[in-house]
Amino acid sequence: MNILRLIYEWPPPWDGMTPGPFELTRAQVEKGHQVHVLCGGWPTHDTEPLPNVKVTRLPVALPRLSLFATTAPSLLPAMIPHLRWADVIHGHGHVPAGYHAWRSVVGGKTPYLLHIDVTAKGRRLLSEAGGASLDFWTDHWEWPLHERSDRQGCRSADAVVCVSDSVRRQAIELCGADPEKTHIVTNGVNTRLFSPDGPDERDTLGWPRDCRVALYVGALIPRKRVDVLIRALGQLDARWRLLIVGRGPERLRLEGLASELGLSERVRFWGYRPYPEVPILYRSADMLVLPSSYEGCPKVVLEGLACGLPVVAGGFELEEGALKDAITWLAADASAQTLAQAMGRAAQTRVTEALRRQLDWSERAAALDGIYQGMFAARGGA
Repeated sequence: MNILRLIYEWPPPWDGMTPGPFELTRAQVEKGHQVHVLCGGWPTHDTEPLPNVKVTRLPVALPRLSLFATTAPSLLPAMIPHLRWADVIHGHGHVPAGYHAWRSVVGGKTPYLLHIDVTAKGRRLLSEAGGASLDFWTDHWEWPLHERSDRQGCRSADAVVCVSDSVRRQAIELCGADPEKTHIVTNGVNTRLFSPDGPDERDTLGWPRDCRVALYVGALIPRKRVDVLIRALGQLDARWRLLIVGRGPERLRLEGLASELGLSERVRFWGYRPYPEVPILYRSADMLVLPSSYEGCPKVVLEGLACGLPVVAGGFELEEGALKDAITWLAADASAQTLAQAMGRAAQTRVTEALRRQLDWSERAAALDGIYQGMFAARGGA
């Protein structure tokens, strides 16, 4: 099958959600598909190669102007030469905003699947409920366009894939998606790369080998609630340590909080690490903690489980089953005391090899094949 993939970014860099579409593409190619990727990043980014994958870079998203004034407008004309080649178009997030508007008016002959990790309206509602304030540009420019793209995409796509049940509900209730055409395919992980077996950097941390290391991986922004995690560390006994991997505007404030609480010797800020190096850090820890107020289906949770780590997490939902049972869950507004108690309980859990195999991207690629075939059948195709 020939798949035309529309995404915000292709590595490098490996930031944020970028590894997900990359690993999904790898899994689909291993099943025999051909993939052509249209994404942002020109002219500043190099391109990580994959066999049977062609990547065409569109203009990089500029600060403040955002992808809606840079990457997205260039996508529609870039798609035209590939429409005869593509058997299916697979769009991710808001990069296809212009294509969503086009389909809303004139439709499209090629089956289109929209893949959603989060909805803009859902994020806005949660931000408002939590008392967070948005800057003028985000509030009046970026998020309204995100919301418009979500609505048009959900209503014009032949199928909508959401990464969790909560995102599916938002797509239906807030964006007008047809429940009959809306599916759940959780994110996956490359279980060959993310494995309990391999090198670690435990000794380089400078902590006793027998201490308990809790790991946080992600952006240092308010909704991730890393400040609550640092306060929770202060309520655990002296054996516990915290390794924080990531970058963001909250770092200086979080470093100050750790110092204020007398925890500087028990907390390490390791900044950004490229995706291919992150498995080493998981193997250096005893537990992954993600106390967010809101997530879609966070890849770091799956990466931690694939590396054999117990996980404490909140701010998102998964379907019932072995994966959900393997996580110690938090409320979106869990206190530091509640988080500390959850970490203590999670330290006793273990991740099975059977669960690790369920996490692989190959399982998700197979599920998407079924959805593609459903779109063809609905259109009367093969």
